[in-house]
Amino acid sequence: MKSFISRITQKNKFNKVFSIICVLISAFFFTASRFIDGFANWHVRFITPLLTNTLGRLISLFPFSVLEILIYSAILFVVFGIGYIAHCLVKKTIGKISSLLWSTSSIICGLFLMMTLTVFVNFSRDSIAEVLSIEIEMFTHNELIALTELLIERTNKIAQEVYRDKDRHDPIIMREIIDDSIVAMQNLGYKYSGFSGFYSRPKTFFFSRGMSHLGITGIFSPFTLEPNFSNDVEDYIIPFVMIHELAHSRGFMREDDANFIAYLAAKNSENAFIRLSGEMNILAYALRAVRRTGDSESYNRLRSSIDERVLAEFRRNAEHWRRFDTPVARVATAANDLYLRVNAQRDGVQSYGRVIDLVFAIYRDILVYSQNSSRKTQNFFR
Repeated sequence: MKSFISRITQKNKFNKVFSIICVLISAFFFTASRFIDGFANWHVRFITPLLTNTLGRLISLFPFSVLEILIYSAILFVVFGIGYIAHCLVKKTIGKISSLLWSTSSIICGLFLMMTLTVFVNFSRDSIAEVLSIEIEMFTHNELIALTELLIERTNKIAQEVYRDKDRHDPIIMREIIDDSIVAMQNLGYKYSGFSGFYSRPKTFFFSRGMSHLGITGIFSPFTLEPNFSNDVEDYIIPFVMIHELAHSRGFMREDDANFIAYLAAKNSENAFIRLSGEMNILAYALRAVRRTGDSESYNRLRSSIDERVLAEFRRNAEHWRRFDTPVARVATAANDLYLRVNAQRDGVQSYGRVIDLVFAIYRDILVYSQNSSRKTQNFFR
């Protein structure tokens, strides 16, 4: 019996040591990011670019989503693993089960370390408001209405350029949208160095319909550093989601931060459709904020002032998601909510909507102060 245990222990020594090392490193980085001031900012300045410029560049060479392949591989691994364990139980080869479990443990611990380095630590970094010295203030109901009116005005103006007196916009060329989304993010680097440098190309899932079933439009892969997006959505959603996921790849893991960065990048893009995507997605958040106030009169008035072609896009998007309002989607949303709360986003999935606080801050001077006010909006946002 002792000889048997000795063989098993020796055989799995590498997997055990590797698992322990991964757990210890993960624990150190996670604890340091939570309790050592400035550690997460140091990490995002040095470790995140290192990973992006090595693993990120390598994975970016593949024309397909490596994350999607990993997901399918993991499913097959679990299925065959269960079958293998059942076979070993029948044959009474317990040692092989132990080897499989330790191998699985080393894989899980390695993935957890990667997720710690690419995601968990970065949740503790300075927010985009702190990075850009944006002062967040409470706004009144009337100021929310004024902000929404401004966003509608901006959206309608760009819609005229995109639709060109047609009911539908021209078909988008995905390669151009991907290229211009990366350029939009890199252009932010002229104002803030944290946005300059290499970006992995956003990739779509081959089975994007599966993402719709889970209520997901995009996902940043912590294991392959890939920004992934769904093409099973209305076109105007896609550029905003691409840039949102690109923002995650720069270490901005909070959802409101990523949304705000996506808006900043999109609104200054040379691609009119990307600009429209940015305005429409932020307008949708603003409209939801107005609706939550219970002021149905203002909400209906605001919607009636939106370009009818934009409203048609909103309606098609709402209809799309009604088809996927299933228990599976609700479970996925609950899981995402829990994930965000565990990572210190107290509002959970509601944190996506906090982007309106940031957007109001950059338009505060226009909305609140007269032209003679001594306070000026930062040039960065113009």
